Amino acid sequence: MIMRFPLLVCSCLLGVSSAWAALELSLDLDTTANQELESLSASLPAHSAELDPELRRCSTLVQQRRFLDALAILRDKIRREPDNVEARFMAVSAFVGIGRYQAAETLLEQMMDKHPDNPGLLNNLAWIYATSDSPPMRDPPRAVELARRALMLSPMSYHIWSTLAEAHFANRDYPRSLRAAEEALRLCVEDNAPPAQRISYERQVVKCREAVLAFSIIE
Repeated sequence: MIMRFPLLVCSCLLGVSSAWAALELSLDLDTTANQELESLSASLPAHSAELDPELRRCSTLVQQRRFLDALAILRDKIRREPDNVEARFMAVSAFVGIGRYQAAETLLEQMMDKHPDNPGLLNNLAWIYATSDSPPMRDPPRAVELARRALMLSPMSYHIWSTLAEAHFANRDYPRSLRAAEEALRLCVEDNAPPAQRISYERQVVKCREAVLAFSIIE
């Protein structure tokens, strides 16, 4: 799943033009969220109280799935502060929320150019490739590769285990998907994650288990 992680990219200077053009396009369209990601807001900074008032407001809006409202604020924020990493992470979450996966991919890849071994960036890009409902953006093999790289860097992250489960599921490797989903749930419970997140992971386990059972019957 889109994950919560400390921002480890605190001084990256990123180009604005291509990603911001995509943001402008997104704001000009009368579009609504077309995919609900239970843990979408988890890519935001872990301690929103440390953010400035604008970003605290955006964090709340993203958690409420008011993605276009958040993007309206972030557009001006990033124009004024083009190397504000927290604002860019929020923009990624909002883009995914309204189904603008290519814009989210652009922002993530720009940050990965500076920080190729950041597990949060790897995880979030893997999630997009595994779950996008846009065929050109779906790349399940790449999603598995990125999620595995992220796990090598952060093996106790239940967010990344969940992403790996989703990537395997997209690849129709249901036994591996189930094992990864069960590990995500186990770590989630051990970490006392919020109830809504635990429920989301429980549903993921059920989905994977049903797929394993269905294909075992067919075979």
